[in-house]
Amino acid sequence: MLTNRVRTALITVITLVWAANFLAPIFKADYQPPAEINLAFMGVVGILTATYDKSKDKVPEPEPPVKKAAKKAGAQKAVKK
Repeated sequence: MLTNRVRTALITVITLVWAANFLAPIFKADYQPPAEINLAFMGVVGILTATYDKSKDKVPEPEPPVKKAAKKAGAQKAVKK
């Protein structure tokens, strides 16, 4: 399984190569990239983006003070018994 960092790096590299593919005809007039290459780049970047796991990047929300107080009270009761 790819980590989010590796996935982000792959997306960045592939997108930069794709951009170079668009710019290549400016610098080399006789360069004609195959039309299917755009579909391939779009598919790879799309799949990598779709499988990006946002749950790994979420910071857990802190517990509300009421729950903390209830847990603390429960722990104190358990100690007294």
